[in-house]
Amino acid sequence: HDEMQQWRRNDADKAVQSLARQRDFLDGHVLQWVPGYLRLAQTQAGHAFFRGVAALVLDAVPADRALLEEMLAEFDAA
Repeated sequence: HDEMQQWRRNDADKAVQSLARQRDFLDGHVLQWVPGYLRLAQTQAGHAFFRGVAALVLDAVPADRALLEEMLAEFDAA
């Protein structure tokens, strides 16, 4: 939400800072425990739906991280 607000205010510097905070949060928190938790959930889930949700999120979190890195690299190059 913060990033979107900064773009709406045409404050690219603060928007890019927000992207960096998102990346740092993934690196420092989410990616530290979510993948292991989701792999465990896949093995423990009693229903295929929950195994599928875990698989989707297991793919989505690193993809989100990669997208943030790509966006930040693009702004660094500009």
